[in-house]
Amino acid sequence: MADLVKLPDECRNLDARVVARDGIAVIVHPSCAVTNLTCDQIRDVFNGAIANWKALGGPDAPITVVSREAGSGTRTSMEQIVGGMKLSSGAIIQSSGGTVGETVANDARAIGYLSHGMVNAKIRAVHVNGNACTVENIMTGDYLLVRPIFLMTRKNAPVATQRFLAFILSDAGQAQIKKDGLIPAK
Repeated sequence: MADLVKLPDECRNLDARVVARDGIAVIVHPSCAVTNLTCDQIRDVFNGAIANWKALGGPDAPITVVSREAGSGTRTSMEQIVGGMKLSSGAIIQSSGGTVGETVANDARAIGYLSHGMVNAKIRAVHVNGNACTVENIMTGDYLLVRPIFLMTRKNAPVATQRFLAFILSDAGQAQIKKDGLIPAK
C-alpha cells in the first residue's frame, strides 16, 4: 500500500496517499558544457547569486534563469527540496513545464526545471550532486529532486473510490502511471 501522509488539521476529513513519484530535472540546452550541479549551486543560480556559467565550469556567459510561476507544484517542490531558494528577479517565468522546456531549448544560456518525464532531445538534464535524473536513481533515492504525487480522498470514502484507489495502487495502475511518465509509488 502507498504511503498514507499526515495532513494538517484543517484536512482532518481527508486521506492523502502517495500514488506516484516525480523527479524534477534541472535542464539546460544540449550544447551547455555544464553536466553536474550541486544543490547549493542550483540554489545560487536560481537566487541570482551565480549569474555566469563560468562560475559553474561553463563559458563566460550570463545565465538565463527560467522558472515556473508562483503556486506551481513543481516550483513549490523545487523550493522546498533545494531549500532557501528565492527566485531571482530577472528570471523568466513560464506557466507550464512545456514552455520552460521550449524556452531552455531555444536559449543556449538558459537553465530551468521540469518533470523528468518531459525531458526530450531538445534539452538535457544535468546531474544533481553527481546523480542523473533517471527512474532508477529516483526510485533508489540517489537522485535528490523528487516529489510525491498524492491522491486525496475523503476518509471512509465510498466503495467506488476505494476500488479506484486500489486500482491505482495495483500493478496495472502503477504500470499506467509509469506509462504516463511518472514513477510508480511502489
